[in-house]
Amino acid sequence: MDPFGLLKGHDLTNMDPMDRQRLLVSHGLMEPIHVIALTVEPKQVFPPTGPPVIRYTQYLTIALHSFLLDQYADIIDGPFFGFFHDFNEDTFGLGKKRTKKLALQYYTLLADSMITKSIRFIRIQKDKTGIESVNNMGKLEMLDGQRNALKDNLANSGLLDHYLMGNGGHFSVDLVGNDTTLGHFIDFETGLKILLSLNHSYGFEANPYSEAQEKIFEEPNEVKKTTPKIKKNPVLSDEDALDYLLKNVFGSKGNKKTK
Repeated sequence: MDPFGLLKGHDLTNMDPMDRQRLLVSHGLMEPIHVIALTVEPKQVFPPTGPPVIRYTQYLTIALHSFLLDQYADIIDGPFFGFFHDFNEDTFGLGKKRTKKLALQYYTLLADSMITKSIRFIRIQKDKTGIESVNNMGKLEMLDGQRNALKDNLANSGLLDHYLMGNGGHFSVDLVGNDTTLGHFIDFETGLKILLSLNHSYGFEANPYSEAQEKIFEEPNEVKKTTPKIKKNPVLSDEDALDYLLKNVFGSKGNKKTK
């Protein structure tokens, strides 16, 4: 059941925080979860003896995220269609190799501008002979984790109360420019939609968002951090490509800067 409007009639925005929490727990929208800290302690006690943390259910965070995707689909689609209109014009008449090279440059620059930190994760694996190989964690895989964090941010914002109260009029176009969390959501989903489409067309990496795919990512033996390097010999300058992305992908929501 869609939880939109489930708590209609309750003034969640002005309710005492503890009363609000108890109300959401009673409707299965929050649940107690034991959090195990990864410390230097050699042992952990199971089952946990400490008090649980009350958090929003995954069902609720996914439902709110899906609602916002549908509510603001037109705003997300505008820059998406605009990007590919211009990309198709730029690649008209080019061979497959040059077109893919240009697509890869945009793909890399856009993904790197969306990933929160300037670090990357690598996986170190050993074969049966003990020889190690190093693989970078995919950009889409990193963005998948970032998207899950974004879902939590949306649930912990004021957007959730209006969603649960069924206040559909609150989710206007004007709200995008006035709500930082919502604006970030629009920017992220716009960029992600472009990346997924480019990846689908050119097959740059495995897609963790595909429900139908078999398990592609192997369990890592070890995970380390490293700093990425920009590829050399681009089809166009990185500055020009980033300038294009900022103007055509994120331009409608203000002059955003990459992190």
